[in-house]
Amino acid sequence: MGIVVSCFAKVGGTGISSVLFHTARAAYRTGTLDAVVCYGNRQSEIPADKIRPIRFQPARIASFLKARYYYTLKRMALDRRAAAYIRRNGCEIFHGWTTECLRSLEEAKRIGAKTIVERPAPHPATAWRLLSEEYERWGVPLLRDDGSRWLKRIDWAHRDVVIAPMEFSLADLVVVQSDFGVQSFIEQGF
Repeated sequence: MGIVVSCFAKVGGTGISSVLFHTARAAYRTGTLDAVVCYGNRQSEIPADKIRPIRFQPARIASFLKARYYYTLKRMALDRRAAAYIRRNGCEIFHGWTTECLRSLEEAKRIGAKTIVERPAPHPATAWRLLSEEYERWGVPLLRDDGSRWLKRIDWAHRDVVIAPMEFSLADLVVVQSDFGVQSFIEQGF
């Protein structure tokens, strides 16, 4: 048992895929990487047997939904797969990304693993406050979910405002990208 990393990206590439690659590669180089649960592989440095790509994506049957719902369903599917992997194989450390790892964190905590959540933005309360201020400043309405109660639970904003703080509370460590991000968590009492 070692480190399990889970992320809504492919290993290798640009943006979050690059961050995922460097995170997984660091664990692999120290001999502690057990698995990467993700949506594909674009690199060759980390052996393919360490990558657990999600090939069948049940969320595709809901691809007619708006992106704010569809991508949340894909993130939730990733979380279910990572949690199942942890349940079957265990881990000592679980590293996931915010809004897509609640079940995985719960499973990792259940077996006594250390947990890390990556948050590439400020705390949700700070982010939404800033967004609201800017929308108001420019006279643009901030779009809110107008769907059914079921859709509201899978809306990206709901995941950010409700689920992300639950993930933070389960994390032993939250990784942020800037001093501003750190300050936003401190201001929220984290």
